[in-house]
Amino acid sequence: MAKEVFFAREYSVNPLNAIKSVSRRNVQTEHLDETYSPSKVRQYLFELGFNERQVEGISKALVEYTTLDEVTERLYYQHKDIGLELARISTLMDVFTDKAPKWHGGTTYRGVPIASKEALKIFKKGSVIDTELVSGHSWTTERRVAEGYGEFETVGHKGVATILVCEGPQHSGTSIRHLSRHWGEHEVYVASGAKHVVTKVEQIPTKSGIGKTTIVYVKSVK
Repeated sequence: MAKEVFFAREYSVNPLNAIKSVSRRNVQTEHLDETYSPSKVRQYLFELGFNERQVEGISKALVEYTTLDEVTERLYYQHKDIGLELARISTLMDVFTDKAPKWHGGTTYRGVPIASKEALKIFKKGSVIDTELVSGHSWTTERRVAEGYGEFETVGHKGVATILVCEGPQHSGTSIRHLSRHWGEHEVYVASGAKHVVTKVEQIPTKSGIGKTTIVYVKSVK
């Protein structure tokens, strides 16, 4: 009871009341316009209903997830089981996403470095995708960010290979922009095992004029 009173008092003087109201909704219609800080992350997680132990674990996982390159490098030099640690992070991210409000704030994009010729073999209209190509990773509400992650190198030029586009809600996704150290990437994390149906596939010329960019339109399904 004392802890509940403490947090009630903290909210009453904290300017982040937006976090309190948004986290109680079932859906998100926009990113929270807040920059990252550990205290804000903890506050948001408590408001979602996680207990102290869960908040500690998920807070750590959020930091690790948004700095995966650094984490994997550190684990490598420490001779730790990288796969086991990444599985732990993924599990905690999915636990968090399950309770968090789901993304209904507009189109999300994901860049994947798959050459156009291969993309046409993988993505067929009407097919269901539930692999790590679409789930257990971040999407973004900024196409330019997705294009950056979809870049690939070929002989003589650099181009964007494949962009996944989900124009509707992400039923298994939630915004982590306010929880990420990479605030400018406008991330929407989509939980492992999330399913998407391919609705359309098209190819357009790359900005360099050499080769093609494959645009795969998908719909998130429950």
